[in-house]
Amino acid sequence: MVVLLLLALSAPTDLSARAAFEQGSFLFKSERFEEALPYFEVAYEKSQHRPSTIFALAQCERKLKMYEQAIEHLEEFVRVAPSRQASKARRTLSEVRA
Repeated sequence: MVVLLLLALSAPTDLSARAAFEQGSFLFKSERFEEALPYFEVAYEKSQHRPSTIFALAQCERKLKMYEQAIEHLEEFVRVAPSRQASKARRTLSEVRA
């Protein structure tokens, strides 16, 4: 948890939402989840909670076993995403809750 706090304190707040999302995605694909999290958090805030960013943030939280936060963001995604994408999130929500 200390590592996550330190990473959050060094979050790349000067990046655009797109740049933060792209960097987070790169780190996530490299399985560097702790490093990806602050980028997704910045993208989430700066994008005004864009659905793709919500889902990416939730998936990163899930990988970090931050299940309460992941559930919150998956529920938010289900509320705002197009129905076809929301059905995938519902399945993921079921897995996280299990």
